[in-house]
Amino acid sequence: MAKTTSIGIDIGYNQLKVVQLKKTSNGVKIDRFYFEDYGLSSKELDSPGIRMKAISQILGRIFKDLKPVNVVLAISKFEENIRTLSMPIMLEKQLREALKLGGNQEFIPFDLKEMIWDVNISHLYRRKEDVKSDGREKMDVIFAVAKKEVVNNYLDLAEKLKFSVDFLESNALASLNFSCFNMVIPKDKVWGKIDFGSETTAVNVLEGESLKFGLNVPWGINDIIEVVQSSLSMDWLTAKEYVSKLDFSAGYTGSDDQSKKVFSALESKIKDFLRQLNGAFSFFESKSGGSSVSEVIISGGGSKLVNIGKYISSKIGKNVKSENQINKNVISYDKAIESSLLENLPLLTTAIGAGLRNLLQVKNNINLLPLEIIIGRKLRSRRSLIIVVAVCIFLILMLATGYKMKQRSDVMLKIDDITGKLDTMSSDIKDLKRKKKAIDRLKIIKIRYTKPETKFRKWSTYIYELSSIVPDRMWLETAEWSSLGFDTTGACKEDIVKELCDNGENTENFKKLKSVNTRQLEDRTAFKVSIRAERIPAVKTKTSVSSAGGNK
Repeated sequence: MAKTTSIGIDIGYNQLKVVQLKKTSNGVKIDRFYFEDYGLSSKELDSPGIRMKAISQILGRIFKDLKPVNVVLAISKFEENIRTLSMPIMLEKQLREALKLGGNQEFIPFDLKEMIWDVNISHLYRRKEDVKSDGREKMDVIFAVAKKEVVNNYLDLAEKLKFSVDFLESNALASLNFSCFNMVIPKDKVWGKIDFGSETTAVNVLEGESLKFGLNVPWGINDIIEVVQSSLSMDWLTAKEYVSKLDFSAGYTGSDDQSKKVFSALESKIKDFLRQLNGAFSFFESKSGGSSVSEVIISGGGSKLVNIGKYISSKIGKNVKSENQINKNVISYDKAIESSLLENLPLLTTAIGAGLRNLLQVKNNINLLPLEIIIGRKLRSRRSLIIVVAVCIFLILMLATGYKMKQRSDVMLKIDDITGKLDTMSSDIKDLKRKKKAIDRLKIIKIRYTKPETKFRKWSTYIYELSSIVPDRMWLETAEWSSLGFDTTGACKEDIVKELCDNGENTENFKKLKSVNTRQLEDRTAFKVSIRAERIPAVKTKTSVSSAGGNK
């Protein structure tokens, strides 16, 4: 059954975003959205246990207002790894088998036995001009991977809050799914998307809607906050507030000494980030035969920094704009939430993209939630109880053996009783069907019978019994009761009168039929069955009547 609502949850490093979507005739509607900081210090954020506890508390509050059904979780960017691979065209099943056997360590430097992974074939090179230089057709493959421990943590969270996870989504790919749905993108347009997060920034290059290159840069807003905290001797929350107001377009020429000091301290890290950013774009452009990135879209919490897009644009020489517009042709929302939604849209792109998984066919359909991991998680969480439970079950089974055997005997007796009743019912049903068939035959016979009612019961007995032995391929035409006896006429496509006689052997009144006369007509065999008067009571008066029925 198609789903009409979906909840997308983006579990970031220091902020949680939740969006509820509803399917409409034109696309989807953003019904409700929530976002909230964990309220933790830098040290607390580094503790997975403390961070997950904060996430659990926030979700618990949200789920008091929002029923958690049809949920899609997007894991944090820093907990996943996305690779784009170019491989010979093959079936997805073959691709998965090939990866299970171990991939090229240059492209997949992981022990996949310790990971949860999934693949998505995003593009096939089927046109001749797209065939690679080695002469073989290729396909672009998106490979997503996360540690089993990370996946199990999210599953434990869902179990604790008593909701089911439909998909465990890639954070970066969920954000791309939103962009591809929200934007009108020409197939040949080469563009980039920067999802500026707290700990990790995802850099992606796409052609049309197909991901061509992806890179996670381990640098984000928290790195800027830590520099401010150290340079200006501020606590974490104060430094965070300072960064939210820092104008990046001013750079080193900032009017105040604090800004100059911060940018001076940031210089090496910003240069390293820009080097990786330019490296990602340059790497793709060098491999794409002259195609260059025409535009860069920036989203995530970092995109809300003052003039950050303008600053990055000046450093990489490309047009950079924030993802803060909604295509109303495919996404709707109530007027009451418009201002807040558009202001915070860069924060919500991943949550919206995750929610789309339950409502639409998305371009990137990675799912890091395999069934065997759910089962494995449940088993591991109860490992300490397995032996005790097994022993208890064994003892219970031993004590219950006698009782079970008695129950089995009782059940077998009931089965035998039911079988006997079914056999009786089957026989009754067959008899009823036979009687119905005979009655149906009576409706089409032209009948002539004597007037005295005292004779009618005997007469109807003959008619009924005769109609019950007539083969399916034979039909009766007339039946007559007279002083000479009982006569009936009929016809059949082929001569099966002998079958009629044989059937009569099992009846009371038509045993050993003596007088069955037949004559061959052009397209049928006509017959007459007679029982003489010496076998039936004499009749004094004769009257003829016809029924409303006709020949078969």
